[in-house]
Amino acid sequence: MAEEHKQPRLPNWLAQWLGRHTPSCQEVVRLASEGLDRKLTWRERVNVRLHFWICFLCRRYEHQVAALHQGLSRHPESFSECSEATLSEEDKARLKKACSDHR
Repeated sequence: MAEEHKQPRLPNWLAQWLGRHTPSCQEVVRLASEGLDRKLTWRERVNVRLHFWICFLCRRYEHQVAALHQGLSRHPESFSECSEATLSEEDKARLKKACSDHR
C-alpha cells in the first residue's frame, strides 16, 4: 500500500478554528460524491480542502471514491455483470439484524 502524504501537524488552536468553520464530515462526504458529477463552487472546494487539513478520514474517503469513479469510468464493461446481482433474502435479513444490533 502506498504511503499517504503526511501533512504537518496543525497547532491546536488552528485545528479547533477550522473545526468550527468548515463543513461537518457528513457534509464533506456529500460534497465529495457530488464533486464527481458536477463542478463544486469555489466556496465548496475551499471548504472541503480546509476540512481535509483536520480530517484525514474524509481525505481518504475522497481519494477512495475518486479511484472507484475513475475505475468504473474506464472499465464499465467489467462491472455490467454485477448490476443484476441481488442479495438473497437471508443475507438481507442478516444485514438488517446487524444494523439494528449496532444501534
